[in-house]
Amino acid sequence: MFFNKKLLKYAALSAVLLSSCNNKVEDELQTITSDMLPTLTLSEMDFLRGEASFEMEVSNEYADLVSVADVKVTSNGADLDIEVSQESDKWQISFDSKQLTDGIHPIKLSASLSSDLTLSQSEITQDFDVEVDNYLPTIFYEAGYIESLNSNRTVTYFSNIHNGEMREVEQTYSNYQLNFMIVDETGTPLTSYNDAKTSNDSIFFLIPAEIRGRNFYVKEAYSYEFDEVSTELFDNSVTTYKRYDRNIVFNSITSNLDEPLIHTKDEDSSSGTDEDVITKQVVVGVSEEVEAITNYHYSYYNNSETETIDGVVYYTLHLKESNKTESLYSNYPNSAYFYSVYTYAQDDPSEAKGVNIATDFINDGDTILITMDDLVSPKTYSVHYKDNNTYTRLNTMIGDGEYQLMYNNAFQREEGEEEDIYYTFDFKNLNSDDFKYIEEKVNRFGDHGFSIVVHHLDDINDKSNSYLNADNLNYSDNGTTASLGVPSFTDVSVDMTMIQTYSKESEGTTSYDYDVIFKTNSNTNRTLSILDYSDEELSDLQGGLFNEFSSLPVEYNYVSYVAQNGRLDDGHFWMTDYYYKNSNARLRGPYSIREMAKQFFYEEDLKQALRQGYKINKN
Repeated sequence: MFFNKKLLKYAALSAVLLSSCNNKVEDELQTITSDMLPTLTLSEMDFLRGEASFEMEVSNEYADLVSVADVKVTSNGADLDIEVSQESDKWQISFDSKQLTDGIHPIKLSASLSSDLTLSQSEITQDFDVEVDNYLPTIFYEAGYIESLNSNRTVTYFSNIHNGEMREVEQTYSNYQLNFMIVDETGTPLTSYNDAKTSNDSIFFLIPAEIRGRNFYVKEAYSYEFDEVSTELFDNSVTTYKRYDRNIVFNSITSNLDEPLIHTKDEDSSSGTDEDVITKQVVVGVSEEVEAITNYHYSYYNNSETETIDGVVYYTLHLKESNKTESLYSNYPNSAYFYSVYTYAQDDPSEAKGVNIATDFINDGDTILITMDDLVSPKTYSVHYKDNNTYTRLNTMIGDGEYQLMYNNAFQREEGEEEDIYYTFDFKNLNSDDFKYIEEKVNRFGDHGFSIVVHHLDDINDKSNSYLNADNLNYSDNGTTASLGVPSFTDVSVDMTMIQTYSKESEGTTSYDYDVIFKTNSNTNRTLSILDYSDEELSDLQGGLFNEFSSLPVEYNYVSYVAQNGRLDDGHFWMTDYYYKNSNARLRGPYSIREMAKQFFYEEDLKQALRQGYKINKN
């Protein structure tokens, strides 16, 4: 009996103690503290397109005390319409991504909480950014754009027949037609063709949600005719030439780049006429003593006048005020306006004396004088040729940063079999910091490869042996398809082009140019591959002008890189090559690297000569 009473006493005491403990725990758990709240983990998202979804996983150690009751998604304070489903600790959240515009958006995910106890906070949130990518960049062809491509101009070139004479050439572009569609990166059409003449509203193409890629093409099929009538000014003889062009162009675009593809009537127009371009007037005075013993070169924009007063010959030059700023990134940079004089030294050019004036840097209305004291000995720069595949041209770059002008007329070149020597003179009106010597290193590689790379020289006697060759072209051809990849030797953005040319024999003075062209630009870092150009609509397009492609053989693939830094920047380059499908095919001359380089620079300089008036005098 005593044992039972004692046991009952202990049992009663234990019950009291246990009751006291339970009351204490309940008192402590009246509030869910922050460290007891669930945590959220979201699935990774590359970008959102169409109906988007992501998964939210809830990790909850105290699931019996607190739980997620609902989910809300907002962006910039606005609620998004979402659909939510839950399975165990995983929540699936779906919504139409077109509720947001394309681009990067801040997203806030809010999970409201539920508990029988007091919550330290009613919801938990997670902030993150998402990229929405539903539309291609806007495509727009202005009304009248195609008609504006039909043009006529008359230009003057050096004669191909009569040495030293000129010829007047009338060039006419006519019958332009252009249709375009959107295709994916494999060339599969996503739209029908649009006529650029009549489709003049901005096109906002909604990318199908099932397409997860971001690389597309605007595929253009365009045709035109080119006529040329050349009149020799020496004897008024006339020759004619006609060419039919048929081109299918794949212009690469990337969906996440917000750069509209706009084609307007004035995008290919000239920079202006004599009446609508602001000009300035500068005067160079040359003493008659200097005038009597020197050659002179000078350039101007619109006319020049000459008068002699008190033993000084004054040359009044009209120049373009905008010359310094309008073509920093052009493939053909503006040449500096100049006035240069130098004395005769036929036996030894190093004995010559001369001076250069950069007339762009003379203020409007100012006059600068050249006297005998200004004539100085030349600086020299020699180039030794180890083989027939390399060529160097020395130039001056005037200015930097906001403007770059090329000045090559300052150099006199003595050409030898193994070495060329350049002679140049200082600038009277420039400091040494205002200009920099640059060399353009030209290389011929293989049968048809051609490259140019620009190097800046800290001193005129510095030399670089850096050339670009075939190994620098990231080109491959497995016999079925060919591709051109981004170059690995540079960090500079590059425009890439690959052209598949189809062969059709000329008929007398009429020729045919049939090309399939693939183009990317510095904003689309991708590999170009030859794609099947055919589609169901092409055969009926433009009255069947493209039907002949299927019956013509491929003659060659042409590839090119063009760096998108300034044309005269250190490290600027471009390179091209031809890959012939027929081993017997050969590029029509010239084949000597000097001939090739001379032809290239001749054409480049001629473009400048046509844009700038110039005069060369040889006493």
